[in-house]
Amino acid sequence: MLGRALSAIEIRNLQKCSCKCNHDCFNKLSFSKIRELRKNFWTQSKSVRKLLLKQYILNSVTEGRFKMFSVCSNTKLCSKAFLAVLRINKNTLTVVTKSLEYGHHAPQLTKSRCQGTLQLISWLEEFSSYNTDRMPDSLECFLPYGTKKMDVFNQFIFETNASIGKSTFFSVWGEYFPHLKIKQESTYTFKVQSLL
Repeated sequence: MLGRALSAIEIRNLQKCSCKCNHDCFNKLSFSKIRELRKNFWTQSKSVRKLLLKQYILNSVTEGRFKMFSVCSNTKLCSKAFLAVLRINKNTLTVVTKSLEYGHHAPQLTKSRCQGTLQLISWLEEFSSYNTDRMPDSLECFLPYGTKKMDVFNQFIFETNASIGKSTFFSVWGEYFPHLKIKQESTYTFKVQSLL
């Protein structure tokens, strides 16, 4: 996906497109800027990309019949150009928009907090991929029995030296990783042990 997103031919063809908002959005950004925006977006994990989209949506404004997305300082794009520039489909944007409508808001990130929070999301995603058991019929994934969230927090701080407090850590965990849980000791285990 990243290779296609950064294709020089595709970006050149993109700049030849036109939009319906009469603001000539496809010509507002240079080739290098479009490539930079795509690279910054598509090199992130899925969870981080979702967070970035939420921020774009929350910061968008409506001008007449068109929703405009701010992609960099003093540059706003209509929906058609925004989707094309980031190389995402309309359905993806609709799903994230609906999640905001149902109350699943992204944390409001100041410029100073944004990098640390994105780093935390990426770390949690990688941590869960290496340290959990995943259920074949469920999205849930389980850390080993006896794991303490505080130990996970301490490991994050030790590995990243990030300036993130416990409350932020646990808030991001609950917001973006509700499926990441700690395995509870099974009653089935006790039954098996009692039969031996």
